[in-house]
Formats: sequence, structure tokens, C-alpha cells
Amino acid sequence: MVLLTLSEQVGDELERRYRYAEDWASGYMHMLRVNSLAETIDKHLKSKSLALDVGCGGGVYTILLAANKHLAIGIDISRKSVQATQTGLTLRDSGIVRV
Repeated sequence: MVLLTLSEQVGDELERRYRYAEDWASGYMHMLRVNSLAETIDKHLKSKSLALDVGCGGGVYTILLAANKHLAIGIDISRKSVQATQTGLTLRDSGIVRV
């Protein structure tokens, strides 16, 4: 049985909270970038434009383009990334995910 001292317990809790804060900040910054892109799309693309997302990854931008009524094509070298994009689009279309 391992007994932690109070200082070790507090240190572990502080580290856990720090990691949580880092993750939250990273997610928030990503959301700001996505919102900035959405504004740029609305400003510069005509409705129902064709948009190609090269290296689409998990499809965040492909889904955003599709949500803004554009014909969005996402391509990626990773089959899993393309599948994640397809899943995201399916969830968005079903109303489970809102963009």
C-alpha cells in the first residue's frame, strides 16, 4: 500500500487542474480560429461555392463549410481522418451535432 503525503496529494491535484486548464485553453483558441474562418467564409465566398479542404484531418473546416451551405470536399492522406469527417457530417445532418 502506497501512502501519499499531503504535499504529494496537493501537487497531484494542482497538476491535474493545470492540465485541465491547458486543454480548455487549447480548445477555446481552436474555437476562436474556427469562428474567424467562418466570418472569412461569409465575407468572401458566394453562397453555394465549391470549397476544397486539403488535409481535412477530422473535418472541422469541411463541416463548417458544409454548414454554411457550400459544396465542401475534404481530402486527406489518412483514411481514418476522412472517415471522421464523414461521421461528423452525418451527425451534423442528423441534428445531433450543431455547427
